[in-house]
Amino acid sequence: MLILNRYPDQEIVIQGGITIKIMRCRGKNVTLGIEAPDHISVDRREIFNSKQQQPQTLKSTRYQGHCYV
Repeated sequence: MLILNRYPDQEIVIQGGITIKIMRCRGKNVTLGIEAPDHISVDRREIFNSKQQQPQTLKSTRYQGHCYV
């Protein structure tokens, strides 16, 4: 596991196609912005686990614009 310290507005790039930007930090809460190609699914851990258990019911969860639908 790679562990990095970043500040708001700084970014991390993964294989040139995925960008993670630190949007803001408030106390213990960190807000991230994630850009990835359409063919790469980006999920919170609890959504990922639910998809693994029930792939048919959550398969349509996709990121569009600024929210998940």
